[in-house]
Amino acid sequence: MHNLPPAWDLHNLWLDSTSLFLSLGAHYDDPGARLYVISSTTAVQAHWVICLHDPTTVLQIYRNRWMALDTIVRELISRGIPFNTGLPDPTPNRAEGHYRSKGLGLWPPFYQPHSDDYSAYVAARNDVFCSHLGRTALLKGGLIARLAWDIVDASDVLSGPDPSTSLQVGTIGQVKLVDDNLSDSNVHQHLSWWPKYGVWCTSGFTEQWSADAETWYQSQLQEIANGRAKLYNSKDLKSNLRCYNTHTRRLVNASQQLAESVIDLHISYAPFFGRLENH
Repeated sequence: MHNLPPAWDLHNLWLDSTSLFLSLGAHYDDPGARLYVISSTTAVQAHWVICLHDPTTVLQIYRNRWMALDTIVRELISRGIPFNTGLPDPTPNRAEGHYRSKGLGLWPPFYQPHSDDYSAYVAARNDVFCSHLGRTALLKGGLIARLAWDIVDASDVLSGPDPSTSLQVGTIGQVKLVDDNLSDSNVHQHLSWWPKYGVWCTSGFTEQWSADAETWYQSQLQEIANGRAKLYNSKDLKSNLRCYNTHTRRLVNASQQLAESVIDLHISYAPFFGRLENH
């Protein structure tokens, strides 16, 4: 495999920072998994924090000396790296705000789509990107973030999660962190030109956008423009995206294990509880 993401390069580390707090929490879906929480030590601090599940991304932030929250957000977005913006949630059982997708209707078996079909799909998808959920597309990284790049601006992420947010990201101390939620049903159909988020994450491509991913993306756009692209279900798309899958997963796992040990050895975790309640 070639064109590996820069985050996997762990040499030349610079780990001394006086402008960031790094705290350790737990993932909501898997309490045994780590949640890395980054907040600012400066006087002007956002009311939300940056939440990361991947230790290699944490090291990438320190290596590149991205020492302000807005800088970190913009750099992660430009690279298609998944992350969350965490907001302390004092309200239990918060009701989820939904964006109801209009969908594209029913197609008969073996229907071959044409340019008007794709235009309708893009219009429906962009309705979601232009809503308050658009920022969440950028947070997901990978293909969904690439599709949103031309519609959603990083400044939408910097505004922080919507007050009606409902996605539980994780916990740190006694604080529950939540973020905006964008489900597959908001932007994908059962048959589509593009794989769903979960399918993309299990493909041979990494969540972080790479040169190989961009090549595949541009090729797919060209196929759609030429009228040669077919509609696929999730099973078909998953099969088509298995390139490098086994080797990629091994590299990801090895890189994460190494990054985790480097963080434990060289970066001090800061206490978090109660820091954001004053904002």
